[in-house]
Amino acid sequence: MLCQRLAPFSGTRDQYHFAQYAMESARALENAGLATRVAVVRLADDTVIYDPVGGVELPQDQW
Repeated sequence: MLCQRLAPFSGTRDQYHFAQYAMESARALENAGLATRVAVVRLADDTVIYDPVGGVELPQDQW
């Protein structure tokens, strides 16, 4: 999961073993207002499975 935050905080990059946990974390950061942008990327093939700014939200069966 890639996360952009407001200054003075830098962006973060976290790895999750299960896509479900990455998605939950991304949505929680957004809902709490702690991130300006989040994206969840599948490491196996670099496919973006969640990026609300980019208009990407794959269905759960494609994670």
